[in-house]
Amino acid sequence: MITRRAKFILYRPKTILNKGKRADHWFWTRYSAYPYIGCQHGCEFCYCREKKYSPYDDPDDFAHVIKFKENAPELLCLALSSTPVDLVFTGDYQPAERNFQVSRRMLEVCRDLGFPVFVLECSPLVLRDLDPLQAINERAPSVVAFSIISTPDSPNYERVRQMEHLAPPPEKRFAAMEEFAKAGILTGTCFMPILPGLCDDEANLEAVVRWTA
Repeated sequence: MITRRAKFILYRPKTILNKGKRADHWFWTRYSAYPYIGCQHGCEFCYCREKKYSPYDDPDDFAHVIKFKENAPELLCLALSSTPVDLVFTGDYQPAERNFQVSRRMLEVCRDLGFPVFVLECSPLVLRDLDPLQAINERAPSVVAFSIISTPDSPNYERVRQMEHLAPPPEKRFAAMEEFAKAGILTGTCFMPILPGLCDDEANLEAVVRWTA
């Protein structure tokens, strides 16, 4: 079997900050800013695969053609400098972030300008940036949540893991969650999507809640 390698493309957008008239009904964030297009984790159920968010004609490109927004931190600084303070949904800790560090530099902008953040993640790599996240949290309450829909003792765990492809296992996400809790940062599980027939049985629902607690 031939494994397809990821391709990275430098991308310089004209804008970075998305503004809503009111808070988002899922995460209660008014602003969002994303450092990458595409995601190496490649989860089959990710909403970002929708045409609205993904520019690729080939659906398989979503996990293998990654555009990193090189100028995102500079654009974010410019946009937030003239924007009322409110919660910013940002951060993306797919493997590419180890090298490009766009998420970290965007967090540093939020820290310097006093904006709280909401980071939703499925990788423990986010722990690398505990220092700017703690600094942000000292000025304005922030959140680091983890996307988790199954646990090792859930009946359909292996099937769910196949659908998550390169995403780190949930055990590592829970361990990172514990570290953020110890650091005094609000954290927890975003239990979505609850896949019908795979994640909606009582055993899985109870397992995710128990592991989170």
